[in-house]
Amino acid sequence: MTVQRSPATWLSVFSLSDELHDWTPEPEQAVFVDIGGGFGHQCQALKAANRDLKGRAILQELLETLEHVPQLEGIETQAHSFFEAQPVKDERCTAILRNVIPAMGVHSRILIDDKILPNKGVHRYVTAEDISVMAALGSCERTSEQWEALVKGAGMKIIATYPYTNEKADAVLVLVPQ
Repeated sequence: MTVQRSPATWLSVFSLSDELHDWTPEPEQAVFVDIGGGFGHQCQALKAANRDLKGRAILQELLETLEHVPQLEGIETQAHSFFEAQPVKDERCTAILRNVIPAMGVHSRILIDDKILPNKGVHRYVTAEDISVMAALGSCERTSEQWEALVKGAGMKIIATYPYTNEKADAVLVLVPQ
């Protein structure tokens, strides 16, 4: 589940049109798939910022969640479970990323909206959040080196990073298969 953390969003630093370059998707092609996207706020924000977007925007989430999602104009929903009750380990994260690769087309990108922690000098707010994530979910926030290792282990590479909050370390990572 994704929680909006501040007024700044990944769309304030990420240009879909720049990323698509000269590719114009066909209406049946997926342009954006939000895996584990909750109630679809990322899909809605993307559609609002790119009103002439061709291609499909897809929200993938657990069926139990999708049963409570209202009809979202221009957004397709798909029941998809990639997460189980146990804590997320890097092996599970790489498996999730690896499972997406076969569905990717030549122009596909994976966008991860998360934190990229500095090696030192982490803001106290982010430190507290990291401890909470570790205690509640058995997970953690990652440094850029940890992100690189995780992504490489999944057979992918980071082609761009778009930070959008400094003190909270929020950023969008753009991934492609290696």
